[in-house]
Amino acid sequence: MQNTGSLALSQISIYLNAAAVTTCTPSLPSQLTPGQSFSTVCTVSSGITAGNEYPVYITASASNGASVSTPIQNVIAQG
Repeated sequence: MQNTGSLALSQISIYLNAAAVTTCTPSLPSQLTPGQSFSTVCTVSSGITAGNEYPVYITASASNGASVSTPIQNVIAQG
């Protein structure tokens, strides 16, 4: 994820198949300032089948109090 906007982002969450993902390495940053980016690998222990396609999106809170989210992207689960 890259913050291409002009506001800092916090409370970043990743959703896979409409469920929050809690196990990511490295951990999600507490804040993402404008121009910063991060990459992570997330692990899901149940409800997902390797080889199937699932929707993923990211939500965050902007420094002005607004909630923002990415467009939904489809990913293929690996395992």
